[in-house]
Amino acid sequence: MNYHILFMTVGFVFLYGFAILIFRVARSAPKMPLKIAHAVLLISALVFAAVGLRAAHEKRKDRPPIILYSIHSWLGILVFIGFGLQWVLGFAFFLIPQTPIQLRSIYLPFHTIFGPILYGLIILVCLTGITEVQLFFGNYQDLHDHAMIGNFLGLFIVFFGALVFFLVTYSPFRRVEVTPTKSVLESGLEAVPKTQNVPENSGTVPRSRQCSETTA
Repeated sequence: MNYHILFMTVGFVFLYGFAILIFRVARSAPKMPLKIAHAVLLISALVFAAVGLRAAHEKRKDRPPIILYSIHSWLGILVFIGFGLQWVLGFAFFLIPQTPIQLRSIYLPFHTIFGPILYGLIILVCLTGITEVQLFFGNYQDLHDHAMIGNFLGLFIVFFGALVFFLVTYSPFRRVEVTPTKSVLESGLEAVPKTQNVPENSGTVPRSRQCSETTA
């Protein structure tokens, strides 16, 4: 069994995908628990990916072909490093209460943009890796059992990745944020939506005045 493919797919495709979607699927839930769940899913994905890299190294270290020679391995290492940096910076900026609010607001656009870009690169790395494995088996054009499994796995990864991108970019699934005050941000509590006041010139009679007029 190829543990490299198993652990990399579970970690970087599914766990990372679920971590991206958690703010969309549970968009009405309190934000701090979602942040913690997001961080836990990401660190779990990183652990799975580390085990997958170790499995690839152990499988090829004593026999050809040598490791780290293909575009798949180069992109894979870059994605792994970028993913680790993304997690460390996200933890430092969004889960440490002492981080200044101004720094959070500056880094937030980069964090939200780099995440989907990194996920797209992961899909690309998976497809190049599947193709590379199929070529090692030989007679890829005959579509033997391994080739069919690899092709269907690639299609499934592409469809799952497309679903993640759709839910991330589809505006009805976006989380509606309530603008919090500075004290709320510093305390880490959820902001309470303000009640809407009736404008003075709207022509609507206040309830207290209606009651007094009815009594009179």
